[in-house]
Amino acid sequence: MSERASLRAEFERGAKIQSEMAFQGKTIAVRTDRIEMAGLPPQRWDIVLHPGAVVIVPVADDGKIVLIKQWRRAISEITVELPAGTLDQKNEEVAKCAQRELQEEIGFRAEEIIPLGGFFSAPGFCTEFLHLFFRKKALLSWRSICADMAGVQIRTVRNWIIRNSKMPNTGNQ
Repeated sequence: MSERASLRAEFERGAKIQSEMAFQGKTIAVRTDRIEMAGLPPQRWDIVLHPGAVVIVPVADDGKIVLIKQWRRAISEITVELPAGTLDQKNEEVAKCAQRELQEEIGFRAEEIIPLGGFFSAPGFCTEFLHLFFRKKALLSWRSICADMAGVQIRTVRNWIIRNSKMPNTGNQ
């Protein structure tokens, strides 16, 4: 940890913090923290509280990574993504959630999935922790995507790269 980060952590551990719930939604909540540290003006932080999620890297037997292409309202863009999804309940087993998301998003069930650890998606303002999994053995039980998944397209990395000579527009290009 850098010296600056260590100092900040030490200051905040000794700070007076007042928290209030600013918003409670279906999936997320927003908590506003007011932090008062000695010798500094009060600071306000809005923290997105998220139950966590899973991300699966499903590799087909031919070595292709299976991706999904879907519309995302939050960014008003079509994205190409790994199958992923939010934990439905606070105590939902992450491996069961990973299997559920594979089934819901690409219509497959993995015979075996391997946990690869995880990471925070945006720790500067959000508590979402992403549990990462790798699909090890054959993807089983292909089924048609259910009606509520209309608009989701399944792609593989090799096919998507061949058809698209550039990466998706991220707004930074």
